[in-house]
Amino acid sequence: MASRGVNIAIQWADGKIIPAGQSRDVQLSSLRKKIHEHKNSAAHNEAVKILQTANKDILLNMNASSQESVFESTAKVFMTAYYVAKNNKPFTDFESLIDLQHANSADLGRVLHSKTVCVDIIEHVSSQMKKELLKKIIETKSKITVLADESTSVGHKSTLIVFLKASVDGDMEPIAFPLDLSPKNMRQLSECAHNLDIALRRIGKVFSVRWVASSWRAVSAVWQSYPALAQHFREASEDDTRDSRERAKFKGLLSKLCSINFLKSLALMADVLTELKNLSEILQNRKTTLPKAHDIMTTYVKRIESFNRYPGQCS
Repeated sequence: MASRGVNIAIQWADGKIIPAGQSRDVQLSSLRKKIHEHKNSAAHNEAVKILQTANKDILLNMNASSQESVFESTAKVFMTAYYVAKNNKPFTDFESLIDLQHANSADLGRVLHSKTVCVDIIEHVSSQMKKELLKKIIETKSKITVLADESTSVGHKSTLIVFLKASVDGDMEPIAFPLDLSPKNMRQLSECAHNLDIALRRIGKVFSVRWVASSWRAVSAVWQSYPALAQHFREASEDDTRDSRERAKFKGLLSKLCSINFLKSLALMADVLTELKNLSEILQNRKTTLPKAHDIMTTYVKRIESFNRYPGQCS
């Protein structure tokens, strides 16, 4: 207490307060006066503050605050490394970005600022993202699409790139579905849509390994004959001459065909495949020169990209 400039009486420190006077009333009055004076004394108030400070666990809170500050600065470093990887920036830009944030008074700590650490952070983040993604795909039993492509990196090294596409939210319906082309189905399908029947006959059997929506002709036929195809599936799902399993299959096909995601995907495929079909026909022309082909391809790439920037509008 002396270090804070206050002193406490020995009687109060030892708990040996003696009242003055002979009668009980005088003694009680004396004790009340001493208690009141001590309550308002600087020594008592300082002691109360010390007890309140001890109950707040200042050291633990200071440690937690210190750890939180370290976590925040580390998170900023991780986000900077993620930016470098996502935007295909060279690892040498990582140190420059750290210096830039320091110049803007951002607290990024004192460590994890080298380009070598940037490589380690990106590898760690990518491995964790891969684990979480695969775990989510397995849990949701999502349909996946795998595309393997050989490419050459900036360092002139041949690499094999594997693209994996999946719907991890479980809301996307597949764009393709199997359809049994039995004589009965073909006859009913011919009655519903002649154009669709021609496209299906060109593709062949699609129930086992091939898909209807795999070429421009098929997609165009499905798009143009969509109402007739939906009517065929609805009639087949309610046909009493079919067994319950077959009716259930057509009911499921009707549900997929009428889903919003299927319609959006079908429309997108129709637009993109139309552009690719036109581009293919132009490139097959013998009079098309290499510079002209390059200009045409650039134009069509921009047109396809415009589908994403301006959805629902004509390019």
